[in-house]
Amino acid sequence: MKNIFASFLIVAVSIGCTVAVPQPFFVNTPSSVTECVPTTIEWAGGDTDFTLAVIANGDEFAAFSNINSDSFTWATNVPSGTVVGFTVTDDAGDQVETALVTVQPGSNACI
Repeated sequence: MKNIFASFLIVAVSIGCTVAVPQPFFVNTPSSVTECVPTTIEWAGGDTDFTLAVIANGDEFAAFSNINSDSFTWATNVPSGTVVGFTVTDDAGDQVETALVTVQPGSNACI
């Protein structure tokens, strides 16, 4: 009986001490960015809603707010040769950034 009580107590204490560890906030750098081909930017962690800023050649080119998911598909409506990066800001104001990537040649029909 004593062993059963001790086991129950250990389980109860373990359950009571469970702490949810938040997932780190990060964004993946797209493996390929091609002119006029949609590019999906994916991230994880952070607090919903998100804002995605597209940085082109060092300046903010576009911003998309009130994103309720962990990804966004951008039209890639900048010319090839443009150096782009992406900044995701969560509802708490925390920011994460991708590495810079150079837009590869494609159709220029969207520009």
